[in-house]
Amino acid sequence: MSIKFYPIILLLVLLGLSSQAQTLRGTVKDSTQTIIGATVSIAGLKQRAGTDTNGKFEIKLPAAGTYQVYISYIGYETLQESITIGSDETKDLEFILRSSGNNNLEGVVVLGSRSAPRSRLETPVPVDVVDIKKLVQSAPQVTVNQILNFVAPSFTSNVMSLTDGTDHIDPASLRGLGPDQVLVLINGKRRHNTALVNINGSLGKGSVGTDLNAIPTSSIKRIEILRDGASAQYGSDAIAGVINIILNDDVNKLSASVTGGGFSGKHSDGIDGETVQANVNYGVALSDKGGFVNFSGSFDYRDYASRTTPYRGVIFSDYNNPTLFPTPTGADITDAELARRGLTRGDFVPNIGQSQNRGGALFFNSIIPVANGAEVYAFGGLNFRDGISTAFYRTPRQLTQNIASIYPNGFLPQIGTSNLDQSIAAGIRGDLGLWKTDFSNTFGRNIIDFTTKNTVNASLLAASPTSFQSGGYEFTQNTTNLDFSRFFEEPLSGINVAFGFENRIEHYKINPGEEGSYVNYGNAINVGTTANPIYVPSPTGNISTRFAANGAAYAGGAQGFPGISKANLTNVSRSSIAGYGDLEVNFTDKLLVDGAVRFENYSDFGSTINGKLAGRYKFSDKFLLRGAISTGFRAPSLH
Repeated sequence: MSIKFYPIILLLVLLGLSSQAQTLRGTVKDSTQTIIGATVSIAGLKQRAGTDTNGKFEIKLPAAGTYQVYISYIGYETLQESITIGSDETKDLEFILRSSGNNNLEGVVVLGSRSAPRSRLETPVPVDVVDIKKLVQSAPQVTVNQILNFVAPSFTSNVMSLTDGTDHIDPASLRGLGPDQVLVLINGKRRHNTALVNINGSLGKGSVGTDLNAIPTSSIKRIEILRDGASAQYGSDAIAGVINIILNDDVNKLSASVTGGGFSGKHSDGIDGETVQANVNYGVALSDKGGFVNFSGSFDYRDYASRTTPYRGVIFSDYNNPTLFPTPTGADITDAELARRGLTRGDFVPNIGQSQNRGGALFFNSIIPVANGAEVYAFGGLNFRDGISTAFYRTPRQLTQNIASIYPNGFLPQIGTSNLDQSIAAGIRGDLGLWKTDFSNTFGRNIIDFTTKNTVNASLLAASPTSFQSGGYEFTQNTTNLDFSRFFEEPLSGINVAFGFENRIEHYKINPGEEGSYVNYGNAINVGTTANPIYVPSPTGNISTRFAANGAAYAGGAQGFPGISKANLTNVSRSSIAGYGDLEVNFTDKLLVDGAVRFENYSDFGSTINGKLAGRYKFSDKFLLRGAISTGFRAPSLH
């Protein structure tokens, strides 16, 4: 199921052709950057506007003449300018504000409302704002998850261990809910999920989240965290809240950093878990009208960290030394055998604490102004990480999981995870008559492949390889959005009306591993009789034919991470369409009420309608009361 937007694209090419006679537009900035959320008002008139995410505004004037224009913003001195405009004239201006010594730009948000950006103290729902640029200079955190853990009380993310691929992704939670109930946006556009389902007791077991660590910190300007349900505004997954990552838009400025560290603990041998991250960012101005392209890159390295004490269980039994014990019974001979082989219990432990990871990322963010005040924008990135985690140690006494001729002292299985993340978004926005319009398409893909190393398939006996291609997962998502909004100044203290449409297509694949990674070659079926059995090898058979010295059947598949079977081969798709409406009423300068409703239909799930009502009353500049009530949903994922 899909939506055809082609007639609308033709209309967007004609952005801004319908307008009133006199137009005042321009950009508000300080000495270093554009300012979002600044208020531009006309003395004696009700006309006013807020600057958008690029610091731009536009006001229609009723007649030619001279007007007093006021520009104000938190932390800056109010600027007053006398502007003369002629009949049928469009005047482009640039206003530069001076700091009043209490600049608080990071307090402005675009999340949680379809209206103009506003101070986070004036939003009808709670929004946290994280200034990444400041934090990476003063805090010892190097990834997005670590930074948000450090500054946002509602955000939780932990480094996982012994959880296969999740060791390299670090699922995140908001307000104590699962990773699949947090919606992540990049520049206000939906970010795709990972291809991996979290398993093995990790945070959010059984759920699918978004890999925030795939985004380099050097590419981020700030992060907004909406701590409230927002399914009526943003759709599926926005039950716990929304995280909006605003990308860097600096120009003519080079920034680079290298950060390193490590751990030292009671059970570590000196310093382990060493990390190194190198970041670089540079932006280029494309025109004098605000166009730019900003590039970011990062390299990350993380080594093993382990907090495991020496193994206290049985490592060797008398089956492991048939020369001394010709009639073994399974007795524990660990201490004597360790001494004979010159080993210690510390040689038989897994790495529980932190996996090894190495990778890099490239991101870009760009805007190109075009005719009639419209602009084309694009952003996206590429991230690749190669990680190695471990399973539990297979000791020599585990006769059915080890082949002594290959690993006399047992082995520590390694799980190699190759993680490729790709994304690209592009769109055009501007004015279509009196309506602000935004048309965009966002594509994202995540591919995860597994390799099991330093292992055996014990059912192959001494012929077993020690490394297997174990299969993987792939998830792609394509989202098309068309949004309209308009601020009406006359009713009450202003009403903002917004509505829009979304079409999303998702595709999920499970790719099986090589046969030896999952098959038990000791299984067979009986094609004869009970009295005269005839055994035919069969991976699906229920009769074991290969046995260890203790009489137990050998285990099949790669130890540590059995590969994905052909029986699990999956190739599925689905689509969804959605429409929303949002009405924000400023009854007075103090009282704001916001209502939203959203309809969404999934090709495999059905339809849902969700609503939200939020309000804010501002008693003073430092005290306000706000509340919200909403319904939400999360559509079952394809994973």
